[in-house]
Amino acid sequence: MNLRARLCAGDRDAQFRFAEACEHGWGVPRSATAARRWYRAAARQGDAEAAFRLGLLLLRAGRQRADAVAVIWLRQAADANHGDAQAALGTCYRSGRGVAVDYRESLHWTARAAGNGSASGRYNLALCYRAGCGVGRDMARAVDLLTLAATQGYARAQLMLGHVYANGDGVAEDRGAARSWYAAGARQGYVKARYNLALLLLADGDPQSDRRALDELHAAAAAGYAKAMYLLATNYRRGIGVGVDHERARTYLHKAAAAGLAKAQYRLARQADRTSIAGERDYWHWIRRAAAGGHVQAQYLLGKLILSVPAAQRDVAWRWLTRAAEGGEKRAAYLLAACFERGLGVAPDRASAYRWMLVARAAGYPRAIRESQRLQRLLSPRTVAAINLEVLAAGTAQAEKRARRRLRIE
Repeated sequence: MNLRARLCAGDRDAQFRFAEACEHGWGVPRSATAARRWYRAAARQGDAEAAFRLGLLLLRAGRQRADAVAVIWLRQAADANHGDAQAALGTCYRSGRGVAVDYRESLHWTARAAGNGSASGRYNLALCYRAGCGVGRDMARAVDLLTLAATQGYARAQLMLGHVYANGDGVAEDRGAARSWYAAGARQGYVKARYNLALLLLADGDPQSDRRALDELHAAAAAGYAKAMYLLATNYRRGIGVGVDHERARTYLHKAAAAGLAKAQYRLARQADRTSIAGERDYWHWIRRAAAGGHVQAQYLLGKLILSVPAAQRDVAWRWLTRAAEGGEKRAAYLLAACFERGLGVAPDRASAYRWMLVARAAGYPRAIRESQRLQRLLSPRTVAAINLEVLAAGTAQAEKRARRRLRIE
């Protein structure tokens, strides 16, 4: 019986194999729509792997309605004890894709996935133990789980183990082990592993390691990794592992900026020749893009520049300065405090001035210590206490936010 006949007869194995061929373009035109159709047909007959693959395809669609349907199929596979589906379902509960955020459910499914030998489940559970998220922080357990996942060939676990050994995070620092795990990920073409392997090799300081690092960086850059492009620009500019080549340095810097790397965009802005019309235009173009990309120094400079322009949109300037200050840019916090105290563009407000001065002080701005003490004397004890608590709570929330960003569950 040929494939078409088997499909028409409702052969579950044929449905799955044809869906897989449509997903990857193996002998048939690549079509996500056709893949979803035939995975769905196989999943309705109880094929857990088909239900898992269908769930992933729906998540990749990036639509809210598709996410909700994806969770239904992932749960079907998870209930059938499919480890990778359990891991994916745990991620959905953590990120709120297709379901309400529920950290307890996320941990439940992640732990089940790890128990069933899922490499992604083991990796995700390791991150929970590493960050102490939902469980007590246990680096020994985290390293054990990462090692299991890395040994299974899971590239993200190999990268994370490289970080753990390179930084001595809960284990004795071991650059040899770090290099070995970065190299394992690099052999799979994982660009982040290639980049971090290059960083480790460059730290050796010998010509042979420099040349190998450049090979890894070129491979990562060719795959579109902006950080590798930026580091190549730096190496060509400084002659690290290669002869100084300013033209190639500029080329890679522009590539990194075009790929969306905010620090490359910021550097281009700083390099712009503002004495010419074209240079001034380039400066504003790149400083805006860097600010939009989250570069706090760019946000500070953009806000400061807009404030200095007569009849400027001060609400826009304040928005950039606020984002910069909340991102830890101490100069932005200090400038906001000064503006509130002096009424520059806003109504004078000593309480707001004191609040931002405390933020600048917490970020390490030296002059903010004396200024915050001076402003404190101008306010009532009740107001000072309330602002102190507000700034402390905001700082704690920011720290938790940064911790959640470090916990990158895949």
